[in-house]
Amino acid sequence: MSEQHENPAAFPSVCLDDPGHPASAPGMTLRDWFAGQFAGGCANGLTHVPEDDEELAQFRHEIGRVAQLSYMMADAMLAARSAQVPA
Repeated sequence: MSEQHENPAAFPSVCLDDPGHPASAPGMTLRDWFAGQFAGGCANGLTHVPEDDEELAQFRHEIGRVAQLSYMMADAMLAARSAQVPA
């Protein structure tokens, strides 16, 4: 991320009264959650399974690009979220 935006935990959990679980878990970051949602949407349209090494190499390249684009989208979503004026 070139510019830092607020990136809170997406699913934090706090265990205060459970002696078996005395620690809190911060959960994944909101950036990771946004990226995963975008990547999942992109993967939803996959219908072809690579059948040879050439197709597999191309597929690896494409999913690498999806990963990069997913974090670009997540960064844009965090920026838009930071720019919102509270009502």
